[in-house]
Amino acid sequence: MPGVKLWDIWRPFKRENYRCAWNDRKLLGIVRQFCVDVKYTYQRARYGYCDLDLWNIDSWFLDIIPRMLEEHRDTRHGSPVVDGTDEKTCHDEWTNILNRMIFLFREASEDTCTKINPYEEFCMKYFDEHRKIAEYREKCKDEALAMFTKYFYGLWD
Repeated sequence: MPGVKLWDIWRPFKRENYRCAWNDRKLLGIVRQFCVDVKYTYQRARYGYCDLDLWNIDSWFLDIIPRMLEEHRDTRHGSPVVDGTDEKTCHDEWTNILNRMIFLFREASEDTCTKINPYEEFCMKYFDEHRKIAEYREKCKDEALAMFTKYFYGLWD
């Protein structure tokens, strides 16, 4: 597949999976985990996604879309005309739009969100802060998807 990076295909090979396999069944667990990772790698190379991605589509989407948008931003050859801009400023405006979408998608992900709960678990302040962060991530997701929808046909090169 053109444009597919090796990291995207080999991503199932994670150190923590092998650490768990070692603790579970030692060598047999590692061999089983390796076989599963080879299967996922084959599926990614052939179909562009694997069973691991299907089990958690939201995390996969929030991981892959910002990286794709960054790649598009850094390697594009042109920009669509954005409402209210002239030909000279449309490239800068399009870069700002892409940067905003990248930021929002990253903030919507629990793994990459910059807001961190400072409180210890199992106290009332923790749960209040957790709810506020969840609301923030939900707003970021909604705004990112609205922008993605609005500028969907502009994501070409």
